[in-house]
Amino acid sequence: MASEIIKKVKKIEITSKKLVNEFFGGEYHSVFKGQGIEFQEVREYVPGDEVKNIDWNVTARIGMPYIKKFHEERELTLMIALDLSGTQIFGSGSLLKREVAGEIAAAVAFSALKNNDKVGLLLFTDRIELFIPPRKGTKHILRILRDSVYFKPSEKKTSITLACNVLNSVLKRKGIVLFISDFLDNNFEKEIKTLSKRQDLIPVILRDKREAEPPDRGLFRLLNPETADIMTIDLADKKIKEFYLNKVNTHYKNLKTMFVQTGCIPVEIFTDTDWVKVLRVYFEKRIKRRR
Repeated sequence: MASEIIKKVKKIEITSKKLVNEFFGGEYHSVFKGQGIEFQEVREYVPGDEVKNIDWNVTARIGMPYIKKFHEERELTLMIALDLSGTQIFGSGSLLKREVAGEIAAAVAFSALKNNDKVGLLLFTDRIELFIPPRKGTKHILRILRDSVYFKPSEKKTSITLACNVLNSVLKRKGIVLFISDFLDNNFEKEIKTLSKRQDLIPVILRDKREAEPPDRGLFRLLNPETADIMTIDLADKKIKEFYLNKVNTHYKNLKTMFVQTGCIPVEIFTDTDWVKVLRVYFEKRIKRRR
């Protein structure tokens, strides 16, 4: 069993590094800016340079225009918050939500490694299952990769509120929080708002097509993996199906509206879609918004 896990981790590592090299390397650097700009030196003005960067004191002293050169304070802290509640083990296609979440976490973590940023991990249900403080290094990233994919939680319920409160408590400086969940929880708006004010919050909403488009045929037994409750519904009944779809669509519409109102733009990823393409488009749009 241990050898199988090592083999799978290695495969995800190779895939993640390839994605970073081919897709995410430049996007990551452009999307996540450093915490400030630091003065480096002055040099002689060249036509085309920004006039606002002219150092007038040096220019007056030397008698020729000189400009200030700056460099970005690049080092960042990336915290990955991963929902491991019972609903994450659902998937109607080849991958479960948990597996897609692990792949996303791995790719972004290796992007951070390539940019010499610190990475941490918070795994949660309705309790904190695991907290790994932000650090650098390949060995550290491989541990994050392994736990993102294979850690076995002790609980099945969800508390977005708890996860936000812990992140608000442990993260003292502004950084990036990649928050991956299906957000099937209630009453966490206040905590999300606080977190988005303190951190650069990126909510990744994981969904499955069967949750959004259930089949029309017959009776279905629905299991709530967080409570073990079972409910039988007839999806051939149009009124029942409309009620179900309205409830699901309203939840996610309100969720996305809430995120936007708190100042962060969510990205929605379905388990059967090419999440690499979806995330890359999201990064590109985010870069344009910052210009």
